Amino acid sequence: MKNSAQLFVAFAFSFLSFLANAEIIKIPVDPSVTAASGTAGYDPTVMNSSSSGPGLYVQSSDAAAASSGGTFTAQGTVGTLSTSIGQLLRWPALPKYTYFQPMSNNEAYYRDAFTAITYTATASHDGQTWDVKGTIVATTGATTTFDWPTMTYYQQVSGYPYCFYMPGWAYYICGSTSIYITAYTNSQCQPYGNWTFAVFEDGGPVGQLSFTMLGEVPPQDLTILSQTSQHSYDTICYVTGSSPRVDTTCGTANSTPYTIHQKGCALTSTAMALNYHGVGATPDPLDEYLVSLGGGGYTKTGKVVWSGPAQYSGGVVRSLGFGPSDDTGLKDRVCRYGPQILAVKNSGHFVMVTGRTLDDSTWNIYDPAGGVITTLAAYNNTYNGSRLYAGQQVTYIDPLNRLIFRLYSPAEIVVTAPDGKKTGFDPNKNLRFGDIPNSGYQVEALDDDETGQPDNHPEKVLDIGGGIDGEYIVQVIGTGTGTYDLDVMRVNANGNFQDRTEISGVPIEPGVVHQYSVTYSAGSSTPPTFIGGYDGGGQRPADVNRFLRYSSPTDARTSLPSGTTNVRVVITYDVTIDPATFTATLNGTDVRHLFSPQAGGTETINVPLAAGSNTLLLSVQGLTSSGRLATDTDRLVYLVQ
Repeated sequence: MKNSAQLFVAFAFSFLSFLANAEIIKIPVDPSVTAASGTAGYDPTVMNSSSSGPGLYVQSSDAAAASSGGTFTAQGTVGTLSTSIGQLLRWPALPKYTYFQPMSNNEAYYRDAFTAITYTATASHDGQTWDVKGTIVATTGATTTFDWPTMTYYQQVSGYPYCFYMPGWAYYICGSTSIYITAYTNSQCQPYGNWTFAVFEDGGPVGQLSFTMLGEVPPQDLTILSQTSQHSYDTICYVTGSSPRVDTTCGTANSTPYTIHQKGCALTSTAMALNYHGVGATPDPLDEYLVSLGGGGYTKTGKVVWSGPAQYSGGVVRSLGFGPSDDTGLKDRVCRYGPQILAVKNSGHFVMVTGRTLDDSTWNIYDPAGGVITTLAAYNNTYNGSRLYAGQQVTYIDPLNRLIFRLYSPAEIVVTAPDGKKTGFDPNKNLRFGDIPNSGYQVEALDDDETGQPDNHPEKVLDIGGGIDGEYIVQVIGTGTGTYDLDVMRVNANGNFQDRTEISGVPIEPGVVHQYSVTYSAGSSTPPTFIGGYDGGGQRPADVNRFLRYSSPTDARTSLPSGTTNVRVVITYDVTIDPATFTATLNGTDVRHLFSPQAGGTETINVPLAAGSNTLLLSVQGLTSSGRLATDTDRLVYLVQ
């Protein structure tokens, strides 16, 4: 047998004692010998959902009260019981469950906090022992065995008769030769498959019970919802009668609001997740609440801001942002936190995932499109990432505070953290990065579930959980010709929306790189802002360089292909500059008229170029951090091959 510590975080016995016309007495054990580890033992009269073992729970002397979770009493009056096997129990990992529940159809769930077997033990001689041993035949993986510490009966301890003891208890339990025992083990997130608990007396078998541990959330705790509502969805609209549908501004002529039936898959999936945690939620009122949050409920193209539904719960549920995109990580989050949200159909649709099928071949899902309970096989067993929610009864392994970038393209994004680690995708180099801890980069879209039309405005979302404070370098890399919008959002340590900052309408072409600097401080009351990621360099003191900063170019020298006749310069002016002092020359010619500098502003300038070397010289005066007047002069060279 393997030592129990090799398999489980903790094991425990719970003993519901029915004592025959005798007083229940707790005899303290010398603390130095209460456990093999030398730690203090457990009080056998205390047991709850956070218990870990070994421990002893002496409850009621009445069988009916014990089965429903009665309170401890000092006297026992039940008659003598014979040694026999009782039943299998499970303790679901939700706050509404305050005691063990009988297993139905001999089934438990890997989301359950504890599973248990009950039996009665009647002692007949000094030194009599009882053991419980477990075997797990995993659906996938090896067979594993484990055992509980041995319980021993003593005729007398310190002058008190009829005592039971297990290593790790803080007390001997004395006063009867018969007790009713619930031997339980922590089973949450443990292997699913066929489990067996066997009871032994004096080394010989008494009996055993087996059950199936299912790798899913208990279906009796879940609610299926369908996105059939014709209630308007967010505040996004399309041109009435257009086919395919063309988005337009709501309130204009011939505008029709999108409905929850058409766009509410993510909304409805999050409502189902909230219901699991005891928060009564349906799509219509949840939508109205998210609209009331402004930028903290929906993005400007109607995507759910994942912290918004958590705020609707009033603190019962927390949003943990992006979750795993792999089966191993997702299995852990479902058993640890409960059902989660999955992106399917190339991120154009969202469903709620509830666990694995019995044969472990795919995922069970609750699909709001039609309100059906099915499997991920309906979507070719493919998903594009997860969004995490958790109740407050868990220990979070995913950070609550988050830094989230959303890019409304045609472009891709790469973010470099203060420690140099990167996340994102560089299409110029065809490199994908995912080095920043607790980060993810995914596409989010809402296809029209009524017509099947793909989303007109998919978003690229880069989510960083628990990001370190400091300067983040954000690169936007063009994949098409057009303009992009970029915003940065903070979610605070409570998992709630904090603030959002946006830049919009920035022109870009394929292969062009724009670079921004964003200073992040989780505890700051000041929202992060985008400034040019390249400062031109060359000035002393260094803070003079911030007067003029550039998203493009990203270096002092830029090489361009033959035939290039112009280049866009994206420039950010510091809040301390004096616009009247700004000068600009191109190859010695005054081009000041091309620029419209404003303190704290950002602009994109189309600069004409000739073949060969082109030198753009820019200068402006501003105030340093010490209040001194200084001049920032930058020399930008463009080489047209």
